This record gives sequence, structure tokens and C-alpha cells, in this order.
Amino acid sequence: AMLWLDIPGLLEGAHEGRGLGRAFLRHVERCRLLLHLVDGESAEPAAEYLAINRELQLYSPRLAATPQVVLVSKAELPHVAERINETVAAIRA
Repeated sequence: AMLWLDIPGLLEGAHEGRGLGRAFLRHVERCRLLLHLVDGESAEPAAEYLAINRELQLYSPRLAATPQVVLVSKAELPHVAERINETVAAIRA
């Protein structure tokens, strides 16, 4: 059986209980793999990904160590494709 959990976004401060906060992060701990769908049209896609990972780390280093796959959406659009290498490099850093 495979469990899928959609995390539409974490608010900054979730590790301190902001928004759905800790209850939501406890739910995320059940996952064995985190798949991030990063909006390639966002002004700062890598920064958004890194902000989520910062919340995971601040909540639980064990959760932050969960294997992760990152997908950048809309990469077929010329203005997204133009900066895809920069986005991927920033996510890997």
C-alpha cells in the first residue's frame, strides 16, 4: 500500500505552530518519501522549496532527512526553461 499526502504549502513558522503547524507536520512524519512540486513560474522557486525544508528541519531533523524528490513544473515554458538550470542549482545548494 502507498500513502500519498498532499502538502499544499507550509507557512513560515509552522514548526512553532503557525497555521496547521505541528499537528500537520506530525502527519507528514508518516511519509517515507517527500515529493516537492515546485512552481517553475514562481518569482523564486528555489527559495520557496528551501523555506519548506527549513520548516521541516526546524520541526524535526529526522523529518528533514526523509528522502525527497523535487519536480519543477511548467519547465516547458520558454521563460521557465530559460532559468531551469539556475533553479535546479539553487535547489541542490
